[in-house]
Amino acid sequence: VLDTTYPYETNAEDHGETSARAYEDIAPILSLLCKRLGKKRHELKIYDPYYCQ
Repeated sequence: VLDTTYPYETNAEDHGETSARAYEDIAPILSLLCKRLGKKRHELKIYDPYYCQ
């Protein structure tokens, strides 16, 4: 992960391009992972391979 700085304020949640529908499609798998890892859904972080810059 690169630590990039910008001359303006940025929001890490404002760079994803994957649609909400795509995340809905993998929700059952994420729920299973939570159970296996003993975590809550809000504790997961997903890497978005279509991150824009």
